[in-house]
Amino acid sequence: MKETAGVHLTLAEALRPVDGEPTPDMRAWQDAKVRSAIAAADAGHFASTEQVKAVVRKYVRHE
Repeated sequence: MKETAGVHLTLAEALRPVDGEPTPDMRAWQDAKVRSAIAAADAGHFASTEQVKAVVRKYVRHE
């Protein structure tokens, strides 16, 4: 699956696993993002319903 600005994914495409293994740099980035998200959650910071809907609308085509 190509990453191209403005391309909308179907729900099936969005849920399909990516082929291949992440690089060490990608693993480090993922680890940092997860640790940051856990710290935010521990501090009580969560996405609102509207923020979640905005992300879904951005990436998943509505039919």
